[in-house]
Amino acid sequence: ESGHTPRIRRAEGERDEREFGGRHSGLRTQDSGLGTQHSATVAEVRTAVDRAAFLALPRRLRRDEPRWVEPLRFDQARFLRPQHPFYDGGTAAEAAFFLARSANGQVVGRIAAIDNHLHNQHRRARTPDAPCEGIFGFFDTIDDRSVAHALLAAAEAWLRARGCALLVGPASPSHNYEYGLLVDGFDAPQRFMLVHNPPYYGPLLESWGLEKARNLYAFTFDLADPALLEKSQREAERFAAIWEKRYGSIAIRSADFGRWNAEVRLSVELVNRSLENNWGYSPMTDGELREMAETLRYVVDPELLLFAEHRGVPVGVVLGMPDLNEVIGSLRLRVGYLELLELLARARLHRFVGARVIALGVARDYPIVGVGPLLFLELFRRFRRRGLRFLDASWVLEDNEALLRCLRRFDGVPDRTYRIYQKAL
Repeated sequence: ESGHTPRIRRAEGERDEREFGGRHSGLRTQDSGLGTQHSATVAEVRTAVDRAAFLALPRRLRRDEPRWVEPLRFDQARFLRPQHPFYDGGTAAEAAFFLARSANGQVVGRIAAIDNHLHNQHRRARTPDAPCEGIFGFFDTIDDRSVAHALLAAAEAWLRARGCALLVGPASPSHNYEYGLLVDGFDAPQRFMLVHNPPYYGPLLESWGLEKARNLYAFTFDLADPALLEKSQREAERFAAIWEKRYGSIAIRSADFGRWNAEVRLSVELVNRSLENNWGYSPMTDGELREMAETLRYVVDPELLLFAEHRGVPVGVVLGMPDLNEVIGSLRLRVGYLELLELLARARLHRFVGARVIALGVARDYPIVGVGPLLFLELFRRFRRRGLRFLDASWVLEDNEALLRCLRRFDGVPDRTYRIYQKAL
């Protein structure tokens, strides 16, 4: 990890079974009428004990859910500290984290309120009168309306005091990380870096007045399907012919490990050029880029980070990787750097079944078409050569017609839907 990574205290990785006390804010709610009665008190996370309770709640609530895979505790803990490069010392973003406790002190919910300065600066550069968006994320709660409403009210109050006029989420903490709420496809496996939440989360958010802003779609392809193999071969030949006729040859190359940092920066630049006009886009800080380069060096096969070049000019990129959740779900050393070391060791020995297309970006400012399908086809072939069975392509905004058309060429049908909500403050 980079120098931005603080040391994680053992308490944050191990004290998940204890009930935690702490200071309360005085924000109280009444019974929701949904089953067991609760009266929630919400307080901002202030101490190491609070942070441990915040991190422990998801596994306390969801440990019996067969599809849920707990994210890396190492990563989750770092988001609670301003040293994380996402915040860039408070210049790029700021956040407050809240816990809800029942009358007997039991932690029953959590939420984060995030003021993403870079995101709002980008929006206002395109639309000067765009209202300030406040983000909520890291949302977890028991199935009780009063608890959910208390958490959302705390996030709203914090963001409104900072001048935000619109609440959007969930994003934990931005679209570059865990994004959206699962609203359809609860029986599908949870893939790496995608969320999986109980079905009651959506109704709880909607009961507070949050409404759909956008849907995000996820697709699963069976790489052993004969019909898919036949169609992919036809599409590859067709696009190759189109390219040769219209533009001349195109080169698709693997990442060069010898200049890894530059390759990661190039890939992010290409993705940004493809997404910067998309709804919800958030730029990454330089610190996030450096950290991404360091992290991907250990978990990405350079043969699965592919660039498309036209006459020597990079015009597209695709990044694929095995579904690390197949390994993360069986980790035992869930403490600090030991968690990462165990992940790397297990990943080297594990025979993966699934894989993800993490990013697919084509420069919109370059006057050519068809780059996306060509990159997707080449990645498809490389996954098959590695013996992988299932390919997850996610997530795709519902109004990203260019990418949706690309996936539909291979008879892709969404098997999961994620949702971003919004509400005027």
